[in-house]
Amino acid sequence: MTDSSGLRAALQEADSPERANPPSFNVTLLDWINVQDRPNDVESVVRKCFDSINRLDPRIIQPFLSECRDTIAKLDNQNMKAIKGLEDRLYALDQMIASCNKLVNEQKELAQGFLANQKRAENLKDTSVLPDLCLSHANQLMIMLTNHRKLLDIKQKCTTAKQELANNLQVRLKWCCYVMLHADQDGEKLQALLRLLTELMERVRVVDALSTVPQMYCLAVVEVVRRKIFIGHYREWACALVKDGKRLYETEKYKRETFGKLFSKFLYLKKIIPFDDI
Repeated sequence: MTDSSGLRAALQEADSPERANPPSFNVTLLDWINVQDRPNDVESVVRKCFDSINRLDPRIIQPFLSECRDTIAKLDNQNMKAIKGLEDRLYALDQMIASCNKLVNEQKELAQGFLANQKRAENLKDTSVLPDLCLSHANQLMIMLTNHRKLLDIKQKCTTAKQELANNLQVRLKWCCYVMLHADQDGEKLQALLRLLTELMERVRVVDALSTVPQMYCLAVVEVVRRKIFIGHYREWACALVKDGKRLYETEKYKRETFGKLFSKFLYLKKIIPFDDI
Protein backbone atom coordinates (compact mmCIF):
# COMPACT_ATOMS: atom_id res chain seq x y z
CA MET A 1 0.00 0.00 0.00
CA THR A 2 1.39 3.43 -0.93
CA ASP A 3 1.55 6.44 1.41
CA SER A 4 -1.39 8.08 -0.36
CA SER A 5 -3.54 4.98 -0.02
CA GLY A 6 -2.49 4.63 3.64
CA LEU A 7 -3.38 8.25 4.33
CA ARG A 8 -6.72 7.74 2.57
CA ALA A 9 -7.42 4.65 4.67
CA ALA A 10 -6.48 6.48 7.86
CA LEU A 11 -8.77 9.35 6.98
CA GLN A 12 -11.55 6.95 6.15
CA GLU A 13 -11.01 5.27 9.49
CA ALA A 14 -11.16 8.62 11.22
CA ASP A 15 -14.48 9.27 9.47
CA SER A 16 -15.89 5.94 10.63
CA PRO A 17 -18.83 6.14 13.08
CA GLU A 18 -16.98 4.40 15.92
CA ARG A 19 -14.08 6.90 15.80
CA ALA A 20 -15.94 10.03 14.78
CA ASN A 21 -14.32 13.33 15.76
CA PRO A 22 -16.23 16.05 17.60
CA PRO A 23 -17.81 18.68 15.37
CA SER A 24 -15.17 21.10 14.08
CA PHE A 25 -15.35 24.89 14.34
CA ASN A 26 -13.84 27.53 12.11
CA VAL A 27 -11.35 28.72 14.76
CA THR A 28 -7.71 29.56 14.10
CA LEU A 29 -4.89 28.43 16.35
CA LEU A 30 -4.33 32.06 17.41
CA ASP A 31 -7.98 32.42 18.42
CA TRP A 32 -7.80 29.22 20.43
CA ILE A 33 -4.65 30.38 22.27
CA ASN A 34 -6.22 33.77 23.03
CA VAL A 35 -9.26 32.12 24.58
CA GLN A 36 -7.14 29.96 26.92
CA ASP A 37 -5.73 32.82 29.03
CA ARG A 38 -7.91 35.89 28.93
CA PRO A 39 -7.20 38.78 29.22
CA ASN A 40 -3.54 37.85 28.61
CA ASP A 41 -3.99 37.19 24.89
CA VAL A 42 -1.06 37.21 22.48
CA GLU A 43 -1.57 40.79 21.33
CA SER A 44 -1.78 41.99 24.93
CA VAL A 45 1.45 40.18 25.86
CA VAL A 46 3.27 41.60 22.83
CA ARG A 47 1.96 45.09 23.56
CA LYS A 48 3.16 44.84 27.17
CA CYS A 49 6.58 43.74 25.91
CA PHE A 50 6.85 46.82 23.70
CA ASP A 51 5.67 49.04 26.55
CA SER A 52 8.39 47.62 28.83
CA ILE A 53 11.02 48.04 26.11
CA ASN A 54 9.98 51.66 25.61
CA ARG A 55 10.32 52.25 29.36
CA LEU A 56 13.85 50.84 29.12
CA ASP A 57 14.89 53.54 26.68
CA PRO A 58 18.67 54.13 27.02
CA ARG A 59 18.02 57.87 27.05
CA ILE A 60 16.20 57.33 30.35
CA ILE A 61 18.20 54.46 31.83
CA GLN A 62 21.72 55.79 31.17
CA PRO A 63 21.26 59.05 33.16
CA PHE A 64 19.77 57.05 36.02
CA LEU A 65 22.71 54.64 36.02
CA SER A 66 25.07 57.63 36.02
CA GLU A 67 23.26 58.97 39.09
CA CYS A 68 23.69 55.59 40.79
CA ARG A 69 27.42 55.62 40.04
CA ASP A 70 27.67 59.17 41.42
CA THR A 71 25.87 58.08 44.59
CA ILE A 72 28.27 55.17 45.02
CA ALA A 73 31.22 57.53 44.54
CA LYS A 74 29.78 59.87 47.20
CA LEU A 75 29.39 56.97 49.60
CA ASP A 76 33.10 56.26 49.21
CA ASN A 77 34.21 59.85 49.94
CA GLN A 78 37.18 59.35 52.26
CA ASN A 79 37.32 63.04 53.19
CA MET A 80 33.86 62.76 54.70
CA LYS A 81 34.21 59.26 56.13
CA ALA A 82 37.25 60.21 58.26
CA ILE A 83 38.21 63.37 60.19
CA LYS A 84 41.81 64.20 59.42
CA GLY A 85 44.02 64.90 62.42
CA LEU A 86 41.38 63.73 64.89
CA GLU A 87 43.82 61.42 66.66
CA ASP A 88 46.36 64.22 67.18
CA ARG A 89 43.71 66.59 68.49
CA LEU A 90 42.32 64.00 70.90
CA TYR A 91 45.85 63.28 72.11
CA ALA A 92 46.40 67.01 72.72
CA LEU A 93 43.13 67.15 74.67
CA ASP A 94 44.29 64.21 76.79
CA GLN A 95 47.49 66.10 77.55
CA MET A 96 45.51 69.19 78.55
CA ILE A 97 43.26 67.08 80.79
CA ALA A 98 46.34 65.60 82.45
CA SER A 99 47.74 69.12 83.01
CA CYS A 100 44.35 70.20 84.33
CA ASN A 101 44.35 67.35 86.85
CA LYS A 102 47.82 68.39 88.04
CA LEU A 103 46.69 72.00 88.45
CA VAL A 104 43.58 70.92 90.35
CA ASN A 105 45.70 68.82 92.70
CA GLU A 106 48.07 71.75 93.20
CA GLN A 107 45.12 74.04 93.95
CA LYS A 108 43.86 71.55 96.51
CA GLU A 109 47.27 71.40 98.18
CA LEU A 110 47.48 75.20 98.34
CA ALA A 111 43.96 75.36 99.76
CA GLN A 112 44.89 72.76 102.38
CA GLY A 113 47.96 74.89 103.22
CA PHE A 114 45.71 77.91 103.79
CA LEU A 115 43.54 75.94 106.17
CA ALA A 116 46.56 74.54 108.01
CA ASN A 117 48.11 78.02 108.45
CA GLN A 118 44.79 79.38 109.64
CA LYS A 119 44.55 76.63 112.23
CA ARG A 120 48.12 77.16 113.44
CA ALA A 121 47.56 80.89 113.75
CA GLU A 122 44.44 80.31 115.77
CA ASN A 123 46.28 77.90 118.04
CA LEU A 124 49.36 80.14 118.53
CA LYS A 125 47.38 83.33 119.07
CA ASP A 126 50.55 85.30 118.19
CA THR A 127 49.97 88.35 116.00
CA SER A 128 53.68 88.74 115.17
CA VAL A 129 53.51 85.90 112.65
CA LEU A 130 50.64 87.44 110.75
CA PRO A 131 52.72 89.74 108.45
CA ASP A 132 54.91 86.88 107.23
CA LEU A 133 51.89 84.61 106.99
CA CYS A 134 50.00 87.21 104.97
CA LEU A 135 52.96 87.66 102.61
CA SER A 136 53.19 83.91 102.14
CA HIS A 137 49.45 83.72 101.55
CA ALA A 138 49.67 86.53 99.01
CA ASN A 139 52.32 84.62 97.05
CA GLN A 140 50.23 81.44 97.24
CA LEU A 141 47.15 83.33 96.10
CA MET A 142 49.07 84.62 93.07
CA ILE A 143 50.06 81.05 92.30
CA MET A 144 46.45 79.93 92.69
CA LEU A 145 45.29 82.80 90.47
CA THR A 146 47.78 81.76 87.80
CA ASN A 147 46.64 78.16 88.08
CA HIS A 148 43.01 79.24 87.93
CA ARG A 149 43.66 81.22 84.75
CA LYS A 150 45.38 78.17 83.28
CA LEU A 151 42.36 76.06 84.20
CA LEU A 152 40.03 78.58 82.58
CA ASP A 153 42.21 78.58 79.48
CA ILE A 154 42.13 74.77 79.34
CA LYS A 155 38.37 74.84 79.84
CA GLN A 156 37.99 77.32 76.99
CA LYS A 157 40.19 75.21 74.72
CA CYS A 158 38.16 72.08 75.57
CA THR A 159 34.90 73.93 74.93
CA THR A 160 36.22 75.24 71.61
CA ALA A 161 37.47 71.78 70.61
CA LYS A 162 34.12 70.26 71.60
CA GLN A 163 32.23 72.81 69.52
CA GLU A 164 34.54 72.32 66.54
CA LEU A 165 34.10 68.55 66.76
CA ALA A 166 30.32 68.96 67.05
CA ASN A 167 30.27 71.22 63.98
CA ASN A 168 32.49 68.77 62.12
CA LEU A 169 30.27 65.83 63.04
CA GLN A 170 27.15 67.80 62.15
CA VAL A 171 28.49 68.42 58.65
CA ARG A 172 29.27 64.73 58.24
CA LEU A 173 25.91 63.66 59.63
CA LYS A 174 24.19 65.94 57.13
CA TRP A 175 26.34 64.37 54.43
CA CYS A 176 25.36 60.88 55.67
CA CYS A 177 21.66 61.80 55.59
CA TYR A 178 22.06 63.27 52.11
CA VAL A 179 23.85 60.29 50.57
CA MET A 180 21.65 57.75 52.39
CA LEU A 181 18.53 59.52 51.10
CA HIS A 182 19.88 59.36 47.54
CA ALA A 183 20.95 55.74 48.06
CA ASP A 184 17.44 54.81 49.26
CA GLN A 185 15.83 56.60 46.32
CA ASP A 186 18.20 54.94 43.85
CA GLY A 187 17.59 51.59 45.55
CA GLU A 188 13.83 51.93 45.13
CA LYS A 189 14.30 52.85 41.47
CA LEU A 190 16.61 49.87 40.97
CA GLN A 191 14.02 47.58 42.57
CA ALA A 192 11.38 48.93 40.19
CA LEU A 193 13.78 48.46 37.28
CA LEU A 194 14.47 44.88 38.40
CA ARG A 195 10.75 44.14 38.55
CA LEU A 196 10.31 45.63 35.08
CA LEU A 197 13.16 43.51 33.68
CA THR A 198 11.83 40.37 35.38
CA GLU A 199 8.35 40.91 33.93
CA LEU A 200 9.83 41.64 30.50
CA MET A 201 11.96 38.48 30.56
CA GLU A 202 8.91 36.42 31.56
CA ARG A 203 6.83 37.90 28.74
CA VAL A 204 9.68 37.38 26.25
CA ARG A 205 9.83 33.72 27.28
CA VAL A 206 6.08 33.46 26.72
CA VAL A 207 6.33 35.11 23.30
CA ASP A 208 9.28 32.88 22.39
CA ALA A 209 7.27 29.81 23.39
CA LEU A 210 4.27 31.07 21.40
CA SER A 211 6.44 31.57 18.32
CA THR A 212 7.14 27.82 18.23
CA VAL A 213 3.48 26.82 18.72
CA PRO A 214 2.57 26.78 14.97
CA GLN A 215 5.58 24.62 14.15
CA MET A 216 4.81 22.27 17.04
CA TYR A 217 1.14 22.21 16.01
CA CYS A 218 2.11 21.15 12.48
CA LEU A 219 4.45 18.51 13.87
CA ALA A 220 1.62 17.26 16.09
CA VAL A 221 -0.75 17.04 13.10
CA VAL A 222 1.90 15.15 11.13
CA GLU A 223 2.40 12.83 14.09
CA VAL A 224 -1.36 12.19 14.35
CA VAL A 225 -1.53 11.33 10.63
CA ARG A 226 1.58 9.15 10.92
CA ARG A 227 0.09 7.24 13.83
CA LYS A 228 -3.21 6.75 12.02
CA ILE A 229 -1.35 5.45 8.96
CA PHE A 230 0.64 3.13 11.20
CA ILE A 231 -2.55 1.91 12.87
CA GLY A 232 -4.06 1.21 9.44
CA HIS A 233 -0.96 -0.72 8.32
CA TYR A 234 -0.83 -2.56 11.61
CA ARG A 235 -4.46 -3.58 11.39
CA GLU A 236 -4.02 -4.79 7.82
CA TRP A 237 -1.00 -6.78 8.87
CA ALA A 238 -2.85 -8.17 11.90
CA CYS A 239 -5.88 -9.14 9.78
CA ALA A 240 -3.64 -10.84 7.22
CA LEU A 241 -1.80 -12.61 10.02
CA VAL A 242 -5.10 -13.84 11.49
CA LYS A 243 -6.25 -15.06 8.09
CA ASP A 244 -2.96 -16.88 7.47
CA GLY A 245 -3.09 -18.39 10.94
CA LYS A 246 -6.67 -19.52 10.45
CA ARG A 247 -5.81 -21.02 7.07
CA LEU A 248 -2.80 -22.86 8.50
CA TYR A 249 -4.92 -24.06 11.42
CA GLU A 250 -7.65 -25.42 9.13
CA THR A 251 -5.05 -27.10 6.90
CA GLU A 252 -3.33 -28.69 9.87
CA LYS A 253 -6.67 -29.77 11.32
CA TYR A 254 -7.70 -31.40 8.03
CA LYS A 255 -4.38 -33.25 7.75
CA ARG A 256 -4.65 -34.54 11.31
CA GLU A 257 -8.24 -35.69 10.87
CA THR A 258 -7.37 -37.46 7.61
CA PHE A 259 -4.38 -39.18 9.16
CA GLY A 260 -6.41 -40.04 12.28
CA LYS A 261 -9.04 -41.82 10.23
CA LEU A 262 -6.33 -43.81 8.46
CA PHE A 263 -4.36 -44.54 11.60
CA SER A 264 -7.40 -45.62 13.63
CA LYS A 265 -7.53 -48.86 11.66
CA PHE A 266 -4.25 -49.99 13.26
CA LEU A 267 -5.09 -50.31 16.95
CA TYR A 268 -1.83 -52.01 17.94
CA LEU A 269 0.17 -49.05 16.62
CA LYS A 270 -1.73 -46.65 18.91
CA LYS A 271 -0.06 -48.25 21.90
CA ILE A 272 3.39 -47.71 20.40
CA ILE A 273 2.86 -44.15 19.10
CA PRO A 274 0.33 -42.19 21.24
CA PHE A 275 -0.74 -39.46 18.81
CA ASP A 276 -3.33 -38.22 21.28
CA ASP A 277 -0.55 -36.56 23.30
CA ILE A 278 0.86 -34.70 20.30
